[in-house]
Amino acid sequence: WQQVMAIYNTKRDWDNLLKTANEVLELYPNQPVVYLFKGAAEQQKKELEKAAKSYAKGEKMAADNTKLRAQFLASLGDVYHALNKHTDSDSAYEKSLKLDPDNSYVLNNYSYYLSIRKENLERAKQMSAYSNQLEPGNSSFLDTYAWILFQMKDYKAALEWQDKALTASSASS
Repeated sequence: WQQVMAIYNTKRDWDNLLKTANEVLELYPNQPVVYLFKGAAEQQKKELEKAAKSYAKGEKMAADNTKLRAQFLASLGDVYHALNKHTDSDSAYEKSLKLDPDNSYVLNNYSYYLSIRKENLERAKQMSAYSNQLEPGNSSFLDTYAWILFQMKDYKAALEWQDKALTASSASS
């Protein structure tokens, strides 16, 4: 079942992923990974409240699996951000980072979301810098750092980092 769901996820076939996840949950309701796939399908289909419930339920079931819990919390952070529930989003990201402090994607996403809200910019800058340290040359991460510097009105540094992002982006295409 997990392989089937992984294939649907890779193919971005959200309808079949959701259908399969629901079928699997009828048979195996205590498997947290199924809730991750279910939540992902719901999130992609813009069924954000349902996705939040799926992720929250799966996170509780993944009690002793730290990496899986961190993934559920990161996904909750993304969904809550999309729902404009910023306090819940920030809380989910903080909990995720407590469990997995080296998750470069959580560091990048959380710092970006803080920066577009112009909140806690110093923390956003630190997290973004660390994500760039973990994944040097990632154009998206470089761009996030440039944006944070721009929001902090450090225009010269922002331009330098934006140039790095453009160079990395053209190198990867």
